[in-house]
Amino acid sequence: MNSHMLNLIGNDTTIRQLLYKSAYGDGSFMASAGINDTALVNADVLKSLFGVSNIVVYDEMYEARAWLTAAVTGGSTTWLSVNDASDFEANEKIWVYDASEADDNYETRIIYSVDKTNNRIQIEYPFTNSYRAGEDYVMMQKYFIPSDKVAFFAASVEGKPIARYYQAPFGLGRHYGQFADKKDEWDPEGTWIRVQDKGLPVLLQRDALYVLDATTTAAQSITTTSTTTTTSSSTTTTSAG
Repeated sequence: MNSHMLNLIGNDTTIRQLLYKSAYGDGSFMASAGINDTALVNADVLKSLFGVSNIVVYDEMYEARAWLTAAVTGGSTTWLSVNDASDFEANEKIWVYDASEADDNYETRIIYSVDKTNNRIQIEYPFTNSYRAGEDYVMMQKYFIPSDKVAFFAASVEGKPIARYYQAPFGLGRHYGQFADKKDEWDPEGTWIRVQDKGLPVLLQRDALYVLDATTTAAQSITTTSTTTTTSSSTTTTSAG
């Protein structure tokens, strides 16, 4: 889960009642305890409550970009036409960049709605400046793990690991983070430098992985959790209020 989801769980009134100091724990629930700089609750306390060996808070993000396909007029345009709106989402922050400016001149707005069929993005109110089609672009940051998802999985099933690490193309083994290697060539003379990243994990036990969808209210408390697990022969869905 990411830190946003961790905070939503921590703000759930039922869970907070369970974790009162007089009933459970030592009162450290609302302290991040160095787990994550943006987390407001202590993941170690939830780990003990859920009966799991570890909770990983993963906040890495990536950028979704799209080129403007129609000119944007400052002070009036609220619908942005782009080449691909499929990765953009309502209620997220959007950046627009003037590519001609060396100092990365940009403006930000909140996305009001997204028309993915026609590749259009509606913003809350117009940008101050004007932007050009085919030259300027918009960008939105997204979590790799969505803010409404929680994944639970077991390390093994009946003594067998649920996944294995396989070599990726070019002989890539089990490495975490970026690393580099090199190879010398004599004809023609030179040195090849290759920068590689992680290996390729393959999930073997699909029924050992549960992905939970959390539905929140405006007060950011979890009200409904829908859990779906898929096996090689069937799909089962359960709900808890």
